[in-house]
Amino acid sequence: MHFFDDGKILIIGRQVLTNLGSLIDLLGLDTFGNTVIIELKRGKTPRETVAQLLEYASFNKTSKLVIVAQDISLPIRQTALYLRKKGIDLYCMEF
Repeated sequence: MHFFDDGKILIIGRQVLTNLGSLIDLLGLDTFGNTVIIELKRGKTPRETVAQLLEYASFNKTSKLVIVAQDISLPIRQTALYLRKKGIDLYCMEF
């Protein structure tokens, strides 16, 4: 499943420190130069995961947000669907 037009992301940073002192797990660029923020979680996704990604996205108007976890909880899935309908590129992927 590809979230992006060509499915390619160039990872430009790991554990990137934000100006708020938090860490972005993976920071990348898609082929159009949009930032891609990837949050990695082990096990289930806590509710704070979406808030964390939205905080990171506030730094760039064209961010695409991706949650990668072993188990994406139903509330996180529903929130991601709602936010996509509102124009925020937030995707979930299980591994």
